[in-house]
Amino acid sequence: MATDLTLLIHAARAGDHRAFGQVVSRTDALVRVVVGRQAAPEVVEDLIQETFLRAWEGLRGLRTPAAFKGWLIRIALGEVRKWRERQARERAALSTLDTSESYEARHGSGWSDRSLAALDALDPDSRAIALLRFCDGYAPREIAAALDLSPDVVRQRLSRAKAKLREALEANKDVP
Repeated sequence: MATDLTLLIHAARAGDHRAFGQVVSRTDALVRVVVGRQAAPEVVEDLIQETFLRAWEGLRGLRTPAAFKGWLIRIALGEVRKWRERQARERAALSTLDTSESYEARHGSGWSDRSLAALDALDPDSRAIALLRFCDGYAPREIAAALDLSPDVVRQRLSRAKAKLREALEANKDVP
């Protein structure tokens, strides 16, 4: 006899969004435990959302609805693995861009103390994107490919970085 969850999965596979919402409600704690033990707290919610999005997108391909929980755990672990890989790539990209000294060593200094202080005030993700764009001349699509981000995310972070740089530069007008 099919369990309630299996019946909900069958309904969700047929396109019933409400049934999938109930599936999510019933399996959220399981995904939260799997993701929460392996990812940084600040990304857990995003990874949980990605897990359920992937599950919804792949639900019709699930051969055995009774195996849903194991399948869902594999999706969650895959999302954690992809997040870790992105983190490793971003750290590798940041390792050459993370400090003012490394940029100066590679390109020579032409930066004012005020500009360097403004860059240092940015969070590491924004700093990497700003340096790739403004110092190395990469286009947003190239930055997106290098950091495994969507071009929209790069444009948003670049826009925020520009605003923060302007603020920091305006606040430190007296510094050369």
